[in-house]
Amino acid sequence: MQLPARLAIAGLAILLSMILLLRFFPAGWMLIILQPSNPAFNHGSASGTIWTGQAEDVEFRDLKLGTIRWRLIGMNGWRQTRWHITGSGLDYDLDFELATHGRAVSAMRSIYGAVPAHWIRLADASAPLVPGGTIKIDLARVRFEDNGMPVEAHGELNWTAARLTGFTAVELGQVIIKLEPTDGRSEFTLQTAGQADLAMTGHGYWTAQYYRADLNLEVSPTRKTLQRLLESVGSPRPNGSIDVQFNGELARSF
Repeated sequence: MQLPARLAIAGLAILLSMILLLRFFPAGWMLIILQPSNPAFNHGSASGTIWTGQAEDVEFRDLKLGTIRWRLIGMNGWRQTRWHITGSGLDYDLDFELATHGRAVSAMRSIYGAVPAHWIRLADASAPLVPGGTIKIDLARVRFEDNGMPVEAHGELNWTAARLTGFTAVELGQVIIKLEPTDGRSEFTLQTAGQADLAMTGHGYWTAQYYRADLNLEVSPTRKTLQRLLESVGSPRPNGSIDVQFNGELARSF
């Protein structure tokens, strides 16, 4: 057999070997590819391949995420990929499409599920009040900036059995938050539905660096101490409701 033919056969064998290797690449490599450079992320056993598989006993900080499953649904070269991700644990359930560019998340789409409200506290573990209840998620899309901050969110969040506990306990009822993307930022409106110690209406926005929220608060007549506390930090109206404004810079928390 002539040398060119031998080289062609050897090259074909190498190519087939690479295809087989990629086809059955261990699922553990998927976690290495997508895992953030953060020691707070841990996982147990993994099964399947990088194309379709699952990991058990996944943890992020204090969150026990249980089982995470993935399936590759699209590629544009090696650096741009789209995945279908599902996660389920003792107190949450999520289903979404994840778009990545290299190891960075660029977008999430078709996000459905429910998570415990105390997950919000991950953004600021020193906050004096701990959120309670469940946040039901129905988002069409969220785009991420290069610094990892989520912007341009579109959809709705429904915070049920909403409450805050800490130096005091406040029942917030049901809080509906609607999100719309506008010019590189997310605008939101929120409103309380049903009975609550503290009813809220308002609007605001956030960008990759900054946020602002303008809220009007109505306190139940039975919570006079809470009324006085909020009046000290806001602007009371003649009808007894209170206007408050929050704004500041955002820092990546994950």
